[in-house]
Amino acid sequence: MHTKTILSMITIFLSLSTLAQAGYVPPTSQKPPSDYSRSTGIRSGCQNQKPGEMLVIVAPQTYVGETTSVLPQFTWWTAVPSAIDFRLFEFTADGEVKKIGKPMQIQSVAGINRLSLPAGQPPLTVGQKYLWQVALRCPSGEYILERAEFKVVPAPSGLNQDELKSLDAIERYAQRGFWYDAFSESLLVSTSGKSGKLCSALISSLAASEAPGNEGSSTNNRQKSLEEISRDWCF
Repeated sequence: MHTKTILSMITIFLSLSTLAQAGYVPPTSQKPPSDYSRSTGIRSGCQNQKPGEMLVIVAPQTYVGETTSVLPQFTWWTAVPSAIDFRLFEFTADGEVKKIGKPMQIQSVAGINRLSLPAGQPPLTVGQKYLWQVALRCPSGEYILERAEFKVVPAPSGLNQDELKSLDAIERYAQRGFWYDAFSESLLVSTSGKSGKLCSALISSLAASEAPGNEGSSTNNRQKSLEEISRDWCF
């Protein structure tokens, strides 16, 4: 085996080990979500399921997440194949929400699902706060609703397009609080089990980041669900 190949493998292993230990670190100035994000959970019941047993947003929910991408990727988990309604909103200057684009109907698979904005949709705006929503329709007509808020922020120096596919970039995204960037890039790493290790480390640290000061039963259920997803659904 060539020396360059060996050194490359060692570098990847060390980067992966560092990220697996450190995981995701939330933004230094965590902002609480608005009241719009508090209206989540089961509406009128759904096959007697508790929150987090059927649908979970895999992104910060107890605080406003951050991304440097104007075309971020959205991820969620469903227990079984399900019909999902996806909607995106932006916050206006007076704190209200305004719908962006058209609702999207998606057939979600069992496990982690991801969605990128349609190519024809205008990119999001740096400095703007947004809300995204996924709703799972039950056979009975009832539904489960999950929401999360995020803000598009300027990319700091040291993170450019040439680095997006490297484990080093994923680590820097995760350590600087850019959940959406780190997690979407981690799902692109799919060889030798790296995707599973990265996915598991990031989701587990996301669950931990939502713990301090959020001891309510719904948050506890969500943390438990995220830990189960990190353990059982990252491949």
